[in-house]
Amino acid sequence: MKTESQVLHLLAISQIKGEAEWELIQLFCQKHHFRLGTFAPSYNEGNGLTASKFFDWYHNGFGAGDVAKISGKTVIISDSDLKISKICGEISTEGYCEASLTVPVSDLEAMTPEGQAAIHIQLSHLNLEYCRKNFTVMPKYVPKINDRVLIWNQNESKLGVIRAIAPDTNEVELYCWFDYRTKKLGHSMHEKNVVTFHEYHFEPMSIVAQRRLNTELEKVGKVWYDKLHRIEPLKVKVDVGKHYWYITDKMKVVEETEKGTPTSNFRYISGNYFSKYEDAIEYLGRISDLLRDRLAK
Repeated sequence: MKTESQVLHLLAISQIKGEAEWELIQLFCQKHHFRLGTFAPSYNEGNGLTASKFFDWYHNGFGAGDVAKISGKTVIISDSDLKISKICGEISTEGYCEASLTVPVSDLEAMTPEGQAAIHIQLSHLNLEYCRKNFTVMPKYVPKINDRVLIWNQNESKLGVIRAIAPDTNEVELYCWFDYRTKKLGHSMHEKNVVTFHEYHFEPMSIVAQRRLNTELEKVGKVWYDKLHRIEPLKVKVDVGKHYWYITDKMKVVEETEKGTPTSNFRYISGNYFSKYEDAIEYLGRISDLLRDRLAK
């Protein structure tokens, strides 16, 4: 099996035998949820890529970033087509070393998906990873808190916003996330155990991906407010002239009329702004519990 990135790369460096073959390849990509976007193939009726060869490559061939064996050595493939593979490095129990080889695909021995995943995890523990944009092994990209990222491995592709990341303990916590393949969405502000550090790769989220995440959140009436680093309803503040509630420093719920003033906006920014009285009472209780617990420490 191949990732969307590997599929797009092979198509980009190949010519297709004809329109009928391209239609079959497109149907295959749609079935596997690969987004081809505006990609337009070039054709070569004589030596172009056929659908059957593409299918065989997808299941049995080698793609950019795959791990394989050659002469008993474990190598990282930097780039590959159906006939030739380029090798960028070798990894063993002693570590990783760079290499520069071009070999026939027939010389390579395939590894299981689990075996390949284990090698990528080993690279991650060495603070390295295969960079699919540069077609080589590089220092692993470590996102910062509040970064919006694309998170992927051989089997998964997700969008997420980083709340906490700890390579030493292999833990990642997200504010929110969306899975391209399962279409699942999480937005609790404390999304744990969704991904780990060493089993996944991270890349800065593109503008198109940011729009997709926003669209998925909007479907459930939410939005990621990047400036405040939080998930919130599409509409938080009430209309001017309507009533809202906030909690005072005397731990009381007070009703106020929205006048569009900086004061009400400050309350909104701080999260101390409730369009429903019941919500204000609920969170007053939660705050009171936290303060009582603090005194017991």
